Amino acid sequence: MIDRSAFAAIPLVTLLLGGCALPDRAEVVPTTEYKPDPGFWSLGLHRNGFSEERIDDQTWKVRVFGTATTEPSRMDLIAETRAAEIGSTNGFPYFKIIGRDGSLSCDYRSYYDPRPINSLPKSEITVRYAKAAQPDYLPTEQTFTENRAKLQMPTTVEDRALADQRLLTACAVLRERRAG
Repeated sequence: MIDRSAFAAIPLVTLLLGGCALPDRAEVVPTTEYKPDPGFWSLGLHRNGFSEERIDDQTWKVRVFGTATTEPSRMDLIAETRAAEIGSTNGFPYFKIIGRDGSLSCDYRSYYDPRPINSLPKSEITVRYAKAAQPDYLPTEQTFTENRAKLQMPTTVEDRALADQRLLTACAVLRERRAG
């Protein structure tokens, strides 16, 4: 005789195993959010978010560490938004970006697998603040408000796929430079 309770468990097991299916890469590695960087590596995940360093009374460096699916333009937007927030918080109504730097490191699974396993994009800006309006300086409050609105717009799967393709291209260029 067949135990019917075993058949009753089949839908439950199917549901549980179906929940283990891997999502596509864009869902696994989300885009970088506007949040502080925890400053350490945790649970195999890389740094993700912004940090800042005060250089002197009117100058700061803002760094953004991104995920593999984060567009460089989004990382720049996060850095500029944080720069505007720092100025507003510290009583500076104006700021100017006086330096900009970005980098990307690509680590690979093997020679035969072209997909990077741990791509670490980084954006860094140096910012000068002012108490009075000056040529080429941006208003901190207005810039912060406008940029925060842009950052809250949803990132589509297509945006992430495009970012992923650009990452693969950038890492392929780096790999060729190292080999040549």
